[in-house]
Amino acid sequence: YYINWGVTMLKSLELFAQLLDFAPCGIGIFPFDSSIPLYLNKTFYKMIGYSEPEYKNLAAQPDYPLVYPPDFPILQAMIEDFETYGATNNREYRLVCKNGEKIWVKFNASKVTLENKDYAFATFVDISAEKKAIANLTLQKNKQELEHYRQERYRLLVEQTGAAVFEWNLQTEEFECSDAYYKYALSQVSPALILANEGPLEDVYPDDLPRLKKFFADCRDNSGKASAVLRLKMTDGSFRWTKMTGLFQKDIHGNVQRVIGSLTD
Repeated sequence: YYINWGVTMLKSLELFAQLLDFAPCGIGIFPFDSSIPLYLNKTFYKMIGYSEPEYKNLAAQPDYPLVYPPDFPILQAMIEDFETYGATNNREYRLVCKNGEKIWVKFNASKVTLENKDYAFATFVDISAEKKAIANLTLQKNKQELEHYRQERYRLLVEQTGAAVFEWNLQTEEFECSDAYYKYALSQVSPALILANEGPLEDVYPDDLPRLKKFFADCRDNSGKASAVLRLKMTDGSFRWTKMTGLFQKDIHGNVQRVIGSLTD
């Protein structure tokens, strides 16, 4: 919104006000030697919530009470820009409104001449909604990065233990597992079939079937937790002693919602 209109072409400030009072952004004219404006449009006053007399009274104070204090360095940079180049572009800072709310504005100003006197012609664009949207996107991105970090850390921890870890959501039918899970023959069997049959019977050493039955019985009791040590078949056809742990998460009616478990050689 870099604006440098030929203000000197307007015959009167009254006509200028009629043209710009309801522009979509705040617009003002400030004398070079004073912070009290020659003109500010109605849009600006609506943005900050102050009446014209209230604003002029505040503007006369030397400490810029409308500028949010942490943004004073930006204000100083704007003043230096103007003194050096006669303009300042796309400076973003916060104004403190009458109700205490802070709004972000994008400020542009350029030197103009009106009736043989130099003024700063300025625009104030409220970018609070844009800033909020960017902040929300940044927060969401940070959450995603944190979740990715947690998942990656969990994956590394699981790999270091050598355990086969799995999670099955019965509601969404999503099944997630570590790479070690695929070393076991039961990885070739549908989780739903395993649960229905209370175990991959053909993938358990025959002498250990009673242990498997007890494991499922323990998982179905009130605690939903169980563990067992038994011999499970591997994809290469061999059997290995494995510690199997399981947790059945249930709803209030006792129906299994999620199964979480591990297989450790």
